[in-house]
Amino acid sequence: MRISPKSLPTALARTLTRTLVLPVVLAAIASAPAARAQESADEAIEIQGGVVGGEVSGETAEDTAAETTEETTEETRQAADPAVEAAVEGFWRGVLTLPGGSDFRIIFRVWREDDGTLSSLMDSPDQGAADLPVDRIVIEGRTVRLELTFAGAFFEGEMAADETEIEGLWHQAAMEMPLTLMRLEEVPEVRRAQEPVEPFPYAVEEVKYVNEEDDVTLAGTLTVPESIGPVPAAILISGSGAQDRDESLFGHRPFLVLADYLTRRGIAVLRVDDRGVGGSTGSVAKSTSEDLSRDVEAGFRYLATRDEIDPAKIGLIGHSEGGIIGPM
Repeated sequence: MRISPKSLPTALARTLTRTLVLPVVLAAIASAPAARAQESADEAIEIQGGVVGGEVSGETAEDTAAETTEETTEETRQAADPAVEAAVEGFWRGVLTLPGGSDFRIIFRVWREDDGTLSSLMDSPDQGAADLPVDRIVIEGRTVRLELTFAGAFFEGEMAADETEIEGLWHQAAMEMPLTLMRLEEVPEVRRAQEPVEPFPYAVEEVKYVNEEDDVTLAGTLTVPESIGPVPAAILISGSGAQDRDESLFGHRPFLVLADYLTRRGIAVLRVDDRGVGGSTGSVAKSTSEDLSRDVEAGFRYLATRDEIDPAKIGLIGHSEGGIIGPM
């Protein structure tokens, strides 16, 4: 059984595309891994030509002056307003309007650690980016500064007297854009319009089966349309990396959407957690594409044992590396 991408509705195709392509603006924030911060630091040391703690140093008078200025700034920094330091804890949301007119929601979550220090993470829901590390929180008087060092960005604003908003500017590279953060009681759940909502007009079953050759247990979800006879079926094969059965990525769940679409049209769908994810055993990191192809074969054999499935009409749908694994 073959399913052509052209047969998918435009909305579904757009959904899959958005899963893979994030907006270019703020891409440094959405895509740069935290490890990049350390790489940048290493590169900076190499450029300076100095050896920390050694006899050779590339440090210049300007570097020394900058360090002295920073130390002086630390000493003369205005003390934090205790009320602001307490009030900054919680959830804050603002909308960043770009020069072209596009809007991006920004959410900061701020909390106090056991040792009394403040910590924060930032989400960019419209880019599907979450848990981005805020490296530093600085409070001077009623001014709050939240820094994302690895992205070269920070927000700085003034806490309002009623402590319900922080009005200021978002700084990144050479850009400065107005941004006002409003206090939230809780972080709103992001609802994707394309995601199916119960009740479903088909059967949904949690399943497990074993790839006996590699001694791997695979857990997944089988959706079966209502029918008086055996139906065709499709196995969804995920792309590279450790993926769950919905192939969740940046807040999207394309395999859930695809399974719903196909099952509503008379095709049963099996989607499973990759090795080491969710209810599946084993490890993707220690597996080759050939190893993973045997997991697909195990799924094929499992479906062939089901009375609701026509064993002569079982097909494969692969995404990214899954498209390579399918024909193996």
